[in-house]
Amino acid sequence: MNQKLVWVLLLLLLAGCSGKPPYQAKHAHNFNFSGLSSYSLYNRNSDFTEYQNMSDTTRNSIEIAIEKVFDRQGWTFKAPDSADIIVTYHIVNLQSELNLYNRGVKFCRPCLPVKHPQDQPYFSAALPGTLILDLIDVNSNRTMWRGMSRLKINDHDHSIDVHEKVERAVTTLVGTIPR
Repeated sequence: MNQKLVWVLLLLLLAGCSGKPPYQAKHAHNFNFSGLSSYSLYNRNSDFTEYQNMSDTTRNSIEIAIEKVFDRQGWTFKAPDSADIIVTYHIVNLQSELNLYNRGVKFCRPCLPVKHPQDQPYFSAALPGTLILDLIDVNSNRTMWRGMSRLKINDHDHSIDVHEKVERAVTTLVGTIPR
């Protein structure tokens, strides 16, 4: 009986390890990422905030994580009108909200091909609780890079726990930006 239990546990462990990573990123292959050195966020009073339905606490946590991670990467924060790229973000709740956000950031799924076609269904499935980061080209106001990460925030998580999960996700995603 114990041997069967060991085999079942081993199979469950292997199945869990063979799944997709908790993050995914893709980008426009015709965009020059190597020349980027500055970033910005949309101002809080911009039209962009209408595409997000989140509390100021969540917004602050995400923006602080973005600033910390990009600063560590050597990027310079600038005003939106003088930055190389605008960083936007969204936490998926309802599909209708995601559709509105996608229209706002001019997200074009075919324009950002996935490196491995078998990953496309995973990338398309933005489940509730998924953090989306987009890099917006300031010239076209269109998404040139998108990263998605499952945050797995629980109701009992303390604000410090939430911030750590957000920062870990942002760090992982920013690490996938082509340079």
